[in-house]
Amino acid sequence: MYDRFRKWQQLGVFARILKKLRLRLQQDGYLDLNTWFVDATVNRAHKAAAGAKKKKARP
Repeated sequence: MYDRFRKWQQLGVFARILKKLRLRLQQDGYLDLNTWFVDATVNRAHKAAAGAKKKKARP
C-alpha cells in the first residue's frame, strides 16, 4: 500500500484529484475561498493525560 501511495504521490495523482475536487466544489457552490479558519486540533493535553503522576489530595 505504501509503495502505491508513494508512486501516486510522485506522479501527482493526489494533486490532480484535489484540483478536480476543488473545481467541482467551487462550481457547485460548496466551496467559498473567502472563508478561512484555523484548525486547532494540535492543542496540548493536560500532563495527566500523558501518564504523568497525579498530585495527592491534601488532607
